[in-house]
Amino acid sequence: MSAYSGLKPSISANSTKSSATPAALVVDRSATILECFGRPKSWMSLQEVADAAQLSKPTAFRLLSALSAEQLIIQDDATGEYGLGPAVTRFAESVLRKMPVWRATQGAMQHLRDRINETVLLSVRRGANWYNVEALPAAHSLSLAQPMGVPLPLHVGAPGISFLTGMTEVERAQYLNEPGFDTGSRCAITSSIGAAERQGYAISVGDILPDCIAMAAHIVIGPTKNTGVLQVSFPKARDSETLRAVVREELRLACDAVMSA
Repeated sequence: MSAYSGLKPSISANSTKSSATPAALVVDRSATILECFGRPKSWMSLQEVADAAQLSKPTAFRLLSALSAEQLIIQDDATGEYGLGPAVTRFAESVLRKMPVWRATQGAMQHLRDRINETVLLSVRRGANWYNVEALPAAHSLSLAQPMGVPLPLHVGAPGISFLTGMTEVERAQYLNEPGFDTGSRCAITSSIGAAERQGYAISVGDILPDCIAMAAHIVIGPTKNTGVLQVSFPKARDSETLRAVVREELRLACDAVMSA
């Protein structure tokens, strides 16, 4: 089971206080619907949206119609399924352009993807979670689309372990001392961090998506110390020692180029 399995929207339609105004309820429920997308299934039927957002079908339909009018949601004419609209892309691009780590990695990501023809991603950290914020898909037919903007814990997947390698011992201890970690899981995570530090990269198999291998490395940008993770993702069907060696070397070169710029 992958780390995305069973993820629920972080904003629950049922969590809104009963004293909220009707306008606030609409905003809350609309946000809930938008958060349902970008998961492993980026196109959903009306029933699937209603179930994921914990709303009735009539309410989900009304909100989807309103979001469609603002181009936040679009509907596929052929299937009737809903997906994120172009307005979301415009908002995302505006946010990305303000990130120093995004600006600093664009050239290196493009070069890396072109060199290895595998999916290249940029991840950022917010608190105890990491997110994919940019993806350059591989050109081959087996390319896997990873969800964007979905929060995952730092101990999950190669990008998360890579972020943990960039934290101080105190920060790591604080993270691992949070409830939910037993002695065995702490030891396993610590071992993964140690391996990533020795190798200069982290690797995970099936932790992010089923049948997906991820190799990732931590980067630090300039004197402001903005951090991110460059990740290369490829399907198990393409896995080989040769490919891993190529990805490892090209990933190292890309990270060096970004941090020395």
